[in-house]
Amino acid sequence: MLLLIIVFTNCEKDEEEPLRNLDGDPSGAVINTRVIDYSEGELTIELDIYVVDGKGNFTKGLSTDNFSIDNIKLNYYEAASFENVRVSASRTSSKGSYYASLLLDQSGSISNTDPYNLRIDAAKIFCEALGANDYVLLSSFTSSYSPYEVILHSEYTQDTSELNYQLNNLLYKHGGGTPLYNAAYSMVKYTDENASGNNKAIILFTDGNNTTSGTTLPQLTDYANNMGVQIYTVGLSRSVDFSVLAQIASNTGGSFMWAQDARQLITMFGTLGDLLSGNASYYSTRWQVSRERGTWQSGTSIVTELIITLKDGSSFSVPFEISIP
Repeated sequence: MLLLIIVFTNCEKDEEEPLRNLDGDPSGAVINTRVIDYSEGELTIELDIYVVDGKGNFTKGLSTDNFSIDNIKLNYYEAASFENVRVSASRTSSKGSYYASLLLDQSGSISNTDPYNLRIDAAKIFCEALGANDYVLLSSFTSSYSPYEVILHSEYTQDTSELNYQLNNLLYKHGGGTPLYNAAYSMVKYTDENASGNNKAIILFTDGNNTTSGTTLPQLTDYANNMGVQIYTVGLSRSVDFSVLAQIASNTGGSFMWAQDARQLITMFGTLGDLLSGNASYYSTRWQVSRERGTWQSGTSIVTELIITLKDGSSFSVPFEISIP
């Protein structure tokens, strides 16, 4: 069950959004992965990559030189190398207005990974960038909430002043463990039953791994798929499980975004609306993956990091997972 605070609001938004001028760090995400072909030691994959600068604007003019993946160990004896063979610019297909449920991790480790509460500032930026027909709900989760693990701080609304007020109430209020799967499962149910339209999504922010029993990962993703609710995962710090957050996102039609530094949350949350509405530019890249020995097999899964180097020489990592069907 969920504790619900209902807010009734009415607010108009501008139809067109100007170029952003955020104060964050560059960020990005692998928003789609595809296996094109594989045979023996050769594997061809495609990665669709979303890249924004520190102001939150799509970074234009990148080429194969700006994307790289280091050699990885497949196991103790074998390795694989990645060659970027093609890059082209593209745009996502429009999905229209959205109803998004913000689900923020308030577990105890947040005090270390986000000491300046940048997740709160980032969530405010997301709320302030709503389109004319977009709505957002604010919720949070931690095992210290009693008797429930999830609290709803608002109903779906466009009232940014109320959302900001409720976000401020989350400042320095963290503790307990991380009921990641249980909380997300509860929010899928609530989103399915209360959000309008076909474009329903959850933005699941966490800095750690699931620490409670109950819902399993397959149960969560199967349920979200059946209910038509996309889950966009946002991970902070290397304490998160890349594979878990990537699976939650890819198996529900969402995207996995990861911030090594909390300042990246500003540009991640500030541009999530583009991905939710299908109004985002991205790079379609093709890679040739070669094994030193052995053959690629159906069911093989690769979890690694893509390195994006911008024109000013700065770089950051974007983790992803791809599985051979």
